[in-house]
Amino acid sequence: MAVARSLSSLTLRIVGFSVGFFLLIGVASFGFRSAELDSGSFAPTWLIVLTVLALCTLSTVAAEFRVLARITGVEISPRTAFGVSVIGAAANLLPIPGSAITRFVVLQRAGATKATITAVLFGGALAWLGVAGLIAGAGLAGSSPLIAAAFAAGASGSLAAGLTLLRRRGSSTRDLVLLIATELTLTLVGIARFLTVAAMLALPGTVRETAALAAAGPASAAVGFVPAGLGVRESLAAALGAISGLGGAEAAVIAVVDRAVGLGILLPAAAIVAAVGVRIGPEDR
Repeated sequence: MAVARSLSSLTLRIVGFSVGFFLLIGVASFGFRSAELDSGSFAPTWLIVLTVLALCTLSTVAAEFRVLARITGVEISPRTAFGVSVIGAAANLLPIPGSAITRFVVLQRAGATKATITAVLFGGALAWLGVAGLIAGAGLAGSSPLIAAAFAAGASGSLAAGLTLLRRRGSSTRDLVLLIATELTLTLVGIARFLTVAAMLALPGTVRETAALAAAGPASAAVGFVPAGLGVRESLAAALGAISGLGGAEAAVIAVVDRAVGLGILLPAAAIVAAVGVRIGPEDR
């Protein structure tokens, strides 16, 4: 039975990857056909900025993992946390929940129990969705107050549920505050990446309009059978862009290019980390 369930799950993930891949191609085709792009405005320096921001994303994810690990009763070194974050993000592209599995294995080897790890990782995901959803709701407030209110209500519930779950697992107030700070930083860096891509391609996009796209990342991650939210993130960004006033095609292009640049940074980083190795030292136990 266990083997059958594993095969069923793997099949679902493979189907999800296929669906996501074709969805991504469709969204990219729609965006690049419909958006007004000025190829002559491209400046290579923007790629440097995007590279720095992509590394900031990985570093923030590592900081988030360290906080979640501490809530499980485990201290994780910065080096291990960064390595786990890079490998996990790269593994997400496979037909497996790579990031969750990587974090789970490392925390279990460091001494945390399965029940605690599951609850804490789920609580962290709810907190991320809540923080990003609140920012997205603020971004939509000027263009669609009713949708913004719905976002705020749902995000508040998600954040409260996540923090309550973590508190029941013995989290300190300090760790909860640090977790919210890391989720907020992660969301703001994501918005900065969107703004940078828009500037690089000479596309319109105010801070408010691009803030509306903030929920696309965590919402797509919640669609577990699609690896890395492939295609789903870009589709949600296009929909949110259409509502915010940025434009669906423009938001689609921004999300697709941001993913491409992110992968261009992630894959070499993952290769380096894999070559060096992620080891659990005494400080991680």
